[in-house]
Amino acid sequence: MIRRRLTQEERKKETRRLLIQSAEETFARWGFHGASLEKIADNAGFSKGALYAHFKSKEELFLVILEERMQAHVDRIREAMQEHRSPDGLLAAMNARFEAMRASDRTGSMLRLEFLLHAMREEPVRHQWSERMREAVQQLADLLDSWGKETRQVSSLTAEELAWVLLALENGVAILSYVEEERVPSGLYGKALRVLLALEERDNACGREQSG
Repeated sequence: MIRRRLTQEERKKETRRLLIQSAEETFARWGFHGASLEKIADNAGFSKGALYAHFKSKEELFLVILEERMQAHVDRIREAMQEHRSPDGLLAAMNARFEAMRASDRTGSMLRLEFLLHAMREEPVRHQWSERMREAVQQLADLLDSWGKETRQVSSLTAEELAWVLLALENGVAILSYVEEERVPSGLYGKALRVLLALEERDNACGREQSG
């Protein structure tokens, strides 16, 4: 079978993907300050010039990784909401996704810590991270609000509060699982999410309020 040759645009996208993958591994292993552009490029099998063709600086590459990971997180939640219209189905799907990520993406937990440490030391980075975080929260809040209206589910928390809870819970459990893998119970994320969301049918909630 003859393989189709990649177009120039496809080759650029593939090079960018490999550089980002290499940067994730290098940042996780060496930290932001220990990860040089030379190490990142060499690990990906490219020259430093090839890296500069895609990213202006190490900091830009670092923030791109953060942004792409946050967007991927939002997209996975969106997919779960599109596939599951009941609270039980949604919570089960989100817990399964989290457990799979916890088992296979230890690099992600290391990167979370590295992002936090670097942002705490560098005010411009903290500001940019804050902007990306607010964007992610807004996307999640919109998704949660739409899903709640479509499925007639309500929570004692606002959609924005739920969005913050989702991000905080996932990041917190993921980091603790990396530090103390054997002690963090399997399924903890899903159990905690069920308690924190406290979803119920809108009609039941209204009836309880009226009877009170």
